[in-house]
Amino acid sequence: MAITHIVLGNILHDKGQLDEALEMYKKALDLNMKTVGEDHPETAAALISIGTLCGDMDDSVAAEDNLKRPRDPVADFG
Repeated sequence: MAITHIVLGNILHDKGQLDEALEMYKKALDLNMKTVGEDHPETAAALISIGTLCGDMDDSVAAEDNLKRPRDPVADFG
């Protein structure tokens, strides 16, 4: 179900509906944290989506914070 939120967030992001996209990405992150944990590749994808969006919203601090959080999924699950 979290992947659905990522896809919807991507669509909203592409349409320029950034606040709505952020909400979708945050829902995906919350679901992933509850179901697969912080170190899972799907959680990393949600964090990267949030970080990228924050960059597009000119929030460089939040962008950097979210983009630094994910661990290397290849090292952990490769």
